[in-house]
Amino acid sequence: MMFDLVIFDFDGVLVDSEILACQVWADKLTELGFPVTLKEMVTKYTGQTVTQMKQMLETRFEKTLPEDYLPTINARVEELFAEKLVAVDGAVDFLNALTCPYCIASGSTGRVIGDCLRYTGLDAYFSLKKVFSAWDVPHGKPAPDVFLYAAREMNVPPEKCLVIEDSVAGVTAGKAAGMTVFGFCGGSHCPPAHADVLKNAGADEIFSSFADMRKAMGQPSS
Repeated sequence: MMFDLVIFDFDGVLVDSEILACQVWADKLTELGFPVTLKEMVTKYTGQTVTQMKQMLETRFEKTLPEDYLPTINARVEELFAEKLVAVDGAVDFLNALTCPYCIASGSTGRVIGDCLRYTGLDAYFSLKKVFSAWDVPHGKPAPDVFLYAAREMNVPPEKCLVIEDSVAGVTAGKAAGMTVFGFCGGSHCPPAHADVLKNAGADEIFSSFADMRKAMGQPSS
């Protein structure tokens, strides 16, 4: 499998952040009268931007979230990330073995991505020139904008790009961009059925670990 660019989603792919963030969101939303379980946060809202999640929640519950809900949630999420965030198992070995350029295309803000890269030591692999946020394009995932933006800035045609994604929205966005998409189920938030969910969303291949992905791509063993 030969690609000219590997585009990583961030949360749940490179850093094991989804389970931490989703628990905070579920707890706070429930407290505010928007009862959402951890499972629902993982399955329904992972991969969406904050704006998209807000719209989905307000439509579902037919009421408006308070204006100050987001700073409280973000503050607690950032505290947990600083304390507990780690890189996904095998991510560093995978990055070390890559022979083509790579970058990040995420729904998180550039500031949050930068902080999380430092918390996990992955800042050694990603300069700010390799980080692209959906906040910098007109539409977040499942629209293809952020992936097309990343490919354009990295000067690689979409058909030569590989996207690694853990969410339905991300898989949909990658395919809409005309890219090959690997569905990734190696994050701690992924339930056993997640592989089928990503396959049904259009992922070209499904992997439960970076080790398996390395073998499929012909990367040397560490």
